[in-house]
Amino acid sequence: TRGRGVSLDFGVPHVNMLLDRLCGGDGFDPHDRVLLGRVRRGTGSAPVAKAKVHASWQVVRSRGVRLTVQRAERTVVADGAGRYVLCGLPAGRPVRVTANDGQRTSRTAHVLFPDAAEGMLAFEWDKVPGRAYTQFYQVPHPAWAVDLTLVRQVEERGDLPDSRGFTGVVTDSTSGEPIAAVQVSVNGRERTATRLDGTFDIALDVPSADPDVVTFRRVGYRSVTREVRGDTDQPVVFLPVSLSPLAVELAEIVVEGELVVVSAKLKLSGFYERRKLGLGDFLTEEDIERLVAADVIAVVRSVPGINYIPPHGPNTVGRVGTIVFSRARCGPPAVYLDGLPFRAEDLLSVSTANVAAVELYNGPSEVPVEFKRTGSACGVIVIWTK
Repeated sequence: TRGRGVSLDFGVPHVNMLLDRLCGGDGFDPHDRVLLGRVRRGTGSAPVAKAKVHASWQVVRSRGVRLTVQRAERTVVADGAGRYVLCGLPAGRPVRVTANDGQRTSRTAHVLFPDAAEGMLAFEWDKVPGRAYTQFYQVPHPAWAVDLTLVRQVEERGDLPDSRGFTGVVTDSTSGEPIAAVQVSVNGRERTATRLDGTFDIALDVPSADPDVVTFRRVGYRSVTREVRGDTDQPVVFLPVSLSPLAVELAEIVVEGELVVVSAKLKLSGFYERRKLGLGDFLTEEDIERLVAADVIAVVRSVPGINYIPPHGPNTVGRVGTIVFSRARCGPPAVYLDGLPFRAEDLLSVSTANVAAVELYNGPSEVPVEFKRTGSACGVIVIWTK
């Protein structure tokens, strides 16, 4: 009441405790992922009670170079308010989720939980082989929510494609970075190459009853071969692969150099040349001064089309969050300082008082050839110092 103060002690349960309760109280495994949400009907918001929600994914068992791919699945029934909880889902493997009430079914939600705690969750509705994920989200906890709307007749569904093939991503075993231009071949016939983000899709023109032999090759990396046998109802196999860099021993090299002081005018000549082309966003020293920005991150956030997710968890001081360019829809972007590659996590070490200009390229179609490298498809930040 007015004039009197009251102290209350209360506790907020840890997210793992909440997930443990949602998943039956048997002890939540932090390696598992949880999907929850509501089942609704049509374009309205009316929940559907007792609808079945079905999740399926692939389980890969290895014996040396031999891989056996099998189907795993889980089905739950929504409660009276249409709420559902799917526990024990895998990380790092695509999960397909649908709902139906016996008469109508939902679109298929494709969810790929990140392996790493700081990774991005990938999402797509009705994803087909050959089409990449287009939606990415920062997920601070091992759970995510998606509502499923019953929109079409059950008999109209055709989720499984007719052809067989492989999809996946190739990364560097040391850095975890995606590797582009990896040559992927199946049975020595069908061939393709990985994209800038390390992903690939390949269809089999002549499906075989025998195990498929998939080979990954790239200059500078040790080749990898996998024998894959999949279930007949798993026509498209998701195959993540890591390549190990080849250690090349070089003879002794003596590098001599001299300090050359380059004037700011000469250093920024390329900046003004690229600005004339009209691709990207360009901030001059005057633009940065008008922003009165506390750091370079604030300068980057001032440009439309760039989203910033602050760091979460304890000890966030001095840490850089996640920068996502709207037209790239992945992250983190590639960063350059005075024309040389720079670590995104060190952006806070660059004082705005020393910045002469900034270039930002939102999406791979804008990136000039001199700034194309691994990660540039997720956007590029170029910083020029005075």
